Amino acid sequence: VGQSVEQQFPIKTGTIEGSRVQLEAVPDQGPALVKFDLTLDGDDHMSGDLTGEGGEGSLKGKIDLKREK
Repeated sequence: VGQSVEQQFPIKTGTIEGSRVQLEAVPDQGPALVKFDLTLDGDDHMSGDLTGEGGEGSLKGKIDLKREK
């Protein structure tokens, strides 16, 4: 998981139930833990929420992913 192909960080845990995908990742910088709660829509689109927790506070956001062809 990451902002680009060059900037990636490992997925700590992940589950898939039906079209729901949940991931937890630990970035090199920023929040100590980032959680993704996504819904798969077809073969090339996922969207949902992300939250981050850490010593510097928390973050919340929406995420919308589409596979590049």
